[in-house]
Amino acid sequence: MYFVVSGEGASDLGVKSNGEFKKGPLARLIEIIVENAGGTTPELNLICESELNELCKKSNPKNYIAKGVQRGLVFDFYCKALTLALHVGDELIGIVYFRDSDGTNSSPRDLWRSLEKAMETGFIDGGSKYGVPMLPRPKSEAWLMGYYQKFEQHQCEYNSCERFEEEPGNDNSPNSLKKRLAAALGCSVNGIYTHITYESMSDITWSRIDMPSFNIFRKRLENVACMLSRRSLLHPSSETSLL
Repeated sequence: MYFVVSGEGASDLGVKSNGEFKKGPLARLIEIIVENAGGTTPELNLICESELNELCKKSNPKNYIAKGVQRGLVFDFYCKALTLALHVGDELIGIVYFRDSDGTNSSPRDLWRSLEKAMETGFIDGGSKYGVPMLPRPKSEAWLMGYYQKFEQHQCEYNSCERFEEEPGNDNSPNSLKKRLAAALGCSVNGIYTHITYESMSDITWSRIDMPSFNIFRKRLENVACMLSRRSLLHPSSETSLL
């Protein structure tokens, strides 16, 4: 089973070095969900942010603008998802596009939905049935705090995870999620991903992380993994390798 993954933040998904994908913690999260749903560990290929930007220029997504897609941030999310779908083509390959949704807890919840809808529409308009928006609200540290809150005083893992979606995502806020996660881990903000690694993601029971943005991502990825698994069984000759 094959997935193309892309998005912002080398410390989150990982980096490519000399053609090798050195996977970050969010890449492992994708693998865990697919393993549980599809019964096999997927092969992942990373399209880094700079490469995606170049592909976006070449694909000229303005030619594919969907009715109602706004300019600005929503339009950018739409264009990037559409570009990934056009690049992959109509193949038996899943796509996961990761972005943090906003930098402030004052942003309206309907902005998050607009961004997710823009991704969904981009995948569809680009011809992919297997696109998955990976869109934490407000950012991935909210999902991670669902487990790592256990290091905070009087807290335990998986407790009321949904409240972290209402915390400030702006890194400049004195109470930002990133600073809170670093404090829970007992490290600097820059040291978070020496504590949270690809391997450590297997310590978390992800089915117990219960918050709206994560649930939507997990269920969509599970559905795509199941669809790809069924297609592979029914049409083994149509399975393709990664780009």
